Amino acid sequence: MTAARLRPGLLGSALVLLLVTATRWPVAPKYLYYFDSVNFALALDEFSPALHQPQPPGYPLFVGLTRLIRLVMRSPEDVFLVTGILASTAAVLLLWALGRRMFGPASGLLAAALLIVNPAFWMGGITNQVRIFLALGATAAALPAWRAVEPGQARRPFIALFAALGIAAGFRPVETLLLIPLVLWTWRRTRRPWSDLFIGVAILGATLAAWMLATHAATRGQVNLAEIFWVYAQEQFRGSSAVFGAGAAAAADMFWKAIVWNGTGVLAWIWAAPFHRTWRIDPRLRLHLEFLAVWFLPAFLFSAFIHIGDPDQALAAIPALCLAGGAVLARFVQARSVQPLARVALAVLALNAALFFLPPGRLARAASFRAV
Repeated sequence: MTAARLRPGLLGSALVLLLVTATRWPVAPKYLYYFDSVNFALALDEFSPALHQPQPPGYPLFVGLTRLIRLVMRSPEDVFLVTGILASTAAVLLLWALGRRMFGPASGLLAAALLIVNPAFWMGGITNQVRIFLALGATAAALPAWRAVEPGQARRPFIALFAALGIAAGFRPVETLLLIPLVLWTWRRTRRPWSDLFIGVAILGATLAAWMLATHAATRGQVNLAEIFWVYAQEQFRGSSAVFGAGAAAAADMFWKAIVWNGTGVLAWIWAAPFHRTWRIDPRLRLHLEFLAVWFLPAFLFSAFIHIGDPDQALAAIPALCLAGGAVLARFVQARSVQPLARVALAVLALNAALFFLPPGRLARAASFRAV
């Protein structure tokens, strides 16, 4: 890569890091926000999922990353905040790159702007940073998945998809289940041979085994990890999921939470959709829609029917909505000849910031500065 091409990328990365830091650090809570955060703080000294340091399933790669950051930060509050800033920046940059490849430069920029100050993404970055890795893991897997379906691509992006999935699972294990449909769709769409699928699964298994063995070693073999994880999942899910025995009222409440917490950020861009006179579904657009659907729907359905207890638990699906929003806004900019593009990006940032500080309703308030 030449210096001329490298310089804009470095400048864009620096600007994203600066904007993420400027929007997180001043509004971050002074103390650890969730009880889960206390568990992670204990894990900085002793990693033991059996003792809920942290809670199951342990999130070993997140704990390892926070321990590295602790080498230069003093307090757990600062450690987790810096972790959230770095992970948020990485997720935004990956979505920017994905949007640029799928829809063009304007779409990538606007998708990044939508994600930076999405209310749930913003809140997760300052309160429960491990959930930012839902967004980071999803975008890290979606980028090689899309590269694999682009014409003329060799096997490398397809294989990289499995490695990204295994690493993402070390931060948020549930992401493996949520992204399997995207993996299978990519394999079917690219018509890769069975041998490539087997190689990918082997790489996924090796990546999973690395952090699973570390987690098992941390328990010293004294407990049954699978049993701990299952009991913990039942404790989390049975109060709100009909699948785990919750009543109709609790299940309906969780369903509406999934809609609101996934969809609040959509208000920042859905207004632009009616300005398009035609939405012709050509083969290229059909491929885009299939990709977004197979990414978004499994994560949304999980949050709607299995579990969502906090807004930032929707972050596996929200980047897909931001990507769709970036494409819609880019078409609006093109159709209305709005110049410069930065004007629309700033408007998007302002609209999402308004949703964060002035939430539209009771459920949206849970993903707002008021909650913090």
